[in-house]
Amino acid sequence: MTGSAAVPTESTSLDEESAVHAESSQDPSTHRWRLHAEITPVSFRRTTSEFTNSRGWSLKAPGAVTLGFGRTLARYLIVGVRLRGWLDRNASETSPAGPLGGSSGRWTGGGGWLAPYVEVRPMPERRVQPFGLVEGGVAVSGWRRRSSGSVNIQPHRSLNVEPRVGGRVGLHAFVRPRLSVDADLGLQRRWTYRWQASPAVSVTADDPQPVQLQLAATLGLSGWL
Repeated sequence: MTGSAAVPTESTSLDEESAVHAESSQDPSTHRWRLHAEITPVSFRRTTSEFTNSRGWSLKAPGAVTLGFGRTLARYLIVGVRLRGWLDRNASETSPAGPLGGSSGRWTGGGGWLAPYVEVRPMPERRVQPFGLVEGGVAVSGWRRRSSGSVNIQPHRSLNVEPRVGGRVGLHAFVRPRLSVDADLGLQRRWTYRWQASPAVSVTADDPQPVQLQLAATLGLSGWL
C-alpha cells in the first residue's frame, strides 16, 4: 500500500499569508506612524515676574485643536512633533467717552507653536499602553492694535516669544486596531519674552519677563499606520 503526502496548494499559502497580515495589523507594536489630534480642557498655572506672582486655573470648552505626527524608531520609542496656529481679529471696539472724547479701535493677532517630543511606551503590544514623554519647543505670537480718538491715532504692536520645556505621562487606549483614545497629564515651564512698540514712543519698551509653570490635562485621538 503506497501512502501519499499532502502537497501545499497555492490557496493554502495565500490563507497563511493573510492570517499573518491580519495578526500583524492587530498588534499595536507593529505600527510605524502616529497621527494625532488633542485638546487641553483643564489647566492650572502659576505666573511669576519682577512685579507679579499669581495663580489661576482654566476650564475651557473644546476650541483650538493641536495636531501632531510621530514615527516609531524602535519598539519602545516614538519621536514626533505637535503644532498649532491661530488668528484672531476684532473689527471694532469702543470705549466710554472721557475728557478727550470717546475712542474706538481694532486689533489683529496671530501666532503658533511647535513642540518636538520623544515618547517612551514600555508595553507597546498591549491594548492599553502607558507612556511618558519629554518635549520642548517655542511659541510665537504677535498683536497689532490701532486706537483712534478725538485727539490722536496710536498704533501699537507687540511680539511674544515663549520657549517651553515639559513632560507628560498618560495612556493610549486602543478602541480599534488602528485607533486609540489618549489621555495624559503634563507639566510645562514657559519663559515669555515680550516686545512692545509704538510710534509715539522713541524706543521699544520691553515688559518684565514672566515665567509660567502650567499643569494641564489633555485628551485626544490617534490614528496608527
